[in-house]
Amino acid sequence: MPSIRRKLGARTVLNLKPDPDGKDVFFWDTQIPGFGVRLKPSGAASWFYQYRNKFGRTRRFRIAKSRSKKLRFIGKWLGWSIA
Repeated sequence: MPSIRRKLGARTVLNLKPDPDGKDVFFWDTQIPGFGVRLKPSGAASWFYQYRNKFGRTRRFRIAKSRSKKLRFIGKWLGWSIA
């Protein structure tokens, strides 16, 4: 699972390319710890937040698929301008 750190924005996510080896790719935001995008080999992407629960286990909470209506809400929350 390749992992890449960069500032995530709506335009950035729409321009992401899947891994040619057929593996999931995780893109982590540099400004919000635990916030990221998971890109499947098919090109489908989903926004998530990764955290540790009270028992120390890592969990991922999926917020939205990349092209869903929730993306506008996420963008407003993060201060993006989404056309």
